[in-house]
Amino acid sequence: MSLLTNPLTIKIENYLFNNKEMVNDEKHYYFWIIDIEEEKDVKHALDFFEEIFIDSIFLKYEKKYLMFYFREIDFDIENIINSMIDDFSFKIRIYASSRMDSKKREDFFSVYSLYKKYLSNKSKLYMTNVDLGNEIIGLNINDLRVIKPIILNKLQDDPQMEILIQAMFKNNLNVTQTANDIYMHRNTVIKKLDYIKKETGFNIQKFYDANIMSWIIKIR
Repeated sequence: MSLLTNPLTIKIENYLFNNKEMVNDEKHYYFWIIDIEEEKDVKHALDFFEEIFIDSIFLKYEKKYLMFYFREIDFDIENIINSMIDDFSFKIRIYASSRMDSKKREDFFSVYSLYKKYLSNKSKLYMTNVDLGNEIIGLNINDLRVIKPIILNKLQDDPQMEILIQAMFKNNLNVTQTANDIYMHRNTVIKKLDYIKKETGFNIQKFYDANIMSWIIKIR
């Protein structure tokens, strides 16, 4: 059976375009936009990804390939992608979303539109919302208002998280200084930073991520 004619592909299509429930009523999902330059490479590339992401579902959309999956990645996918490209000489670009709320299906189309606007012509092989946020800040900061609630997810209405992120940036990403600054135990800060990474894909202990996140939470 072709990956693109899997019965679950129909369910994803119905979710996106016919207002149906997400596959197995999953509350969250992740997706990739896979831009493969050579048609001959499509099957090999998608087969490779299916081996890594056991529950992945593939869909062709506007001459690009989408991969949906439901579990957080706990390994360094960027290095795997780079190795794959080196081994097979694929001409491919990938955008990987952060965790998406299945109740907000319009968020998929918002992210997809911003990808086409800001990232579709970039040469980087593997891109995330960190790259998307960086491009938006440089070209049209008003679009941060579109992506902000999608990236922040559950953090959108958590003022404590905003205080933590701003404090990390203020204290040059030093966890101990940040903990002292906001009167929070260091281990609690670390747990909250892990939670932020899980929800948004941003590692606030990296300056690049923290800088972009600082812009995101400041935009009103």
